[in-house]
Amino acid sequence: MYASSKRSKRKVFHYQGCPYEKRLSPANTVYFHTDTDAVDAGYTSCKCCSRMRKLFKTEKEKINRIVATSKLRIRLLGEELYIETPVASWKLVLERQKQGRPKKLVLYHNNSAVYRRLPTENGLARHNYHLQTDVSKSTISEYLTYITRHDDWRLEILDDYKKMPNRTRKQKNNYNRRKKRAKKEAVHYVCNLIEKLQAEEKFGKERIVV
Repeated sequence: MYASSKRSKRKVFHYQGCPYEKRLSPANTVYFHTDTDAVDAGYTSCKCCSRMRKLFKTEKEKINRIVATSKLRIRLLGEELYIETPVASWKLVLERQKQGRPKKLVLYHNNSAVYRRLPTENGLARHNYHLQTDVSKSTISEYLTYITRHDDWRLEILDDYKKMPNRTRKQKNNYNRRKKRAKKEAVHYVCNLIEKLQAEEKFGKERIVV
């Protein structure tokens, strides 16, 4: 359960047990079942009790160095850290574990069918995140390093599908899809080139004065 003051101009919500949450008057308090509900309602998490903010603060220097030397853009919203790269969107979330274990960082990924172009809806980016199951790190900076390497590799194989792994069934399927796409792109390029040359030839003949 999360709480905030109904009269709060800053619209900050608190976790149960936060010193500021204890000062709230019951008659002047609005409650939320989850932190997501609070964020969706336009509230931001308290800097004193936000777990993600505390983690972010302890690694701030490392995070700033990684962002400064990469193409990452990050935004902290409540208990979620959003990361944008030229080819995809990511988010880091603190999630509860089974059997009362403490929260841990979990990474979600939003990929695009066409790299370098995120899916859009009504002119806005549409994010369909899925759990990134092949990675588990303990710090934000480790995840940011993973994301940087992951998407740099994606950018590299865009120009040469032959660099893609081709061992497992999933890898072979991805390889074959990229191979077909490369062939279509090559045919499309040649057709456009032919049309351009024909147009230039026609334009040249029209300019000849007899």
